[in-house]
Amino acid sequence: MTQKVFRIGTRKSQLALVQAEIARMSLLNHHPEIAFEIVTLETTGDRIKDRSLADMGGKGLFTKEIEQALLSHEIDLAVHSLKDMETSSEEKGLAIGAVLPREDYRDIFLIRGGGSLESLPVGAKVGTCSPRRAIQIKGMRADLSIVPLRGNVDTRLKKLERGDVDAIILAVAGLKRLGLSLSGDILEPPQFLPAVGQGALALQIRKEDYMLAKLVAPLNDSVTSLCVEQERAMLAHLGGNCTTPIAGLVTVKEGAISLQGLLATEDGSTIVKCHITLPLKQASHLGEQAAWQLLKMQQLCL
Repeated sequence: MTQKVFRIGTRKSQLALVQAEIARMSLLNHHPEIAFEIVTLETTGDRIKDRSLADMGGKGLFTKEIEQALLSHEIDLAVHSLKDMETSSEEKGLAIGAVLPREDYRDIFLIRGGGSLESLPVGAKVGTCSPRRAIQIKGMRADLSIVPLRGNVDTRLKKLERGDVDAIILAVAGLKRLGLSLSGDILEPPQFLPAVGQGALALQIRKEDYMLAKLVAPLNDSVTSLCVEQERAMLAHLGGNCTTPIAGLVTVKEGAISLQGLLATEDGSTIVKCHITLPLKQASHLGEQAAWQLLKMQQLCL
């Protein structure tokens, strides 16, 4: 009898493949009797690299083709960087079946030739297409010049090395998963907040696929899942688009759950932050409360 092989869909980048392999090995550890294979798919976000995500319609461009392949049964489950996922994916008949334990959620500031954020000369070029990163870096060094920079981790590192820009900002989690050096300024919360879901990997399945739901369930990390659920709840209630600078981080400690959030206008003229801590039993309200507080603070400032 031919053994069924479950197909894991992912993007083609080196980091995406590493992340898919992490998921595959986790699945094999729980289900050594089952075969899993990785299937690579090209997304619009990967294919078109000379335009900003905002111009093309948002971060869902890194997940759309993979989700379509999942819905059409070309693959059985998908691995995503959770920060790339839209909050409305469940409306399409898809669900997050499991969230793996979170890697480092912070960002890192890398400078050509080494050095620190403070050592950069006035007007130095910082490459990023992230409004969240741009706004926060400008808040730390208003004299720096933000220039658009897209591409996978390797592409951005090469552009930095050849001098296209003086500095770049990357997720620490990606560098760690690729085994690359962390020789730069790690940007610590609360001064610099990460993207919602940063550092977490999600296994996405079809809602009606109860067998897959049962297979992936043991991989779910309950603390990570709770944290990113409330970060995404804040994002959903804020209703921002890919040009809206939004950041959020939820942590759990000693029976309490805390959310640090940031909301800014697109030009960075108004930046508001919140920090809410609730008893763990009230966790389901955290994201919504943070969004309400941020919106209220922003309205008072405008």
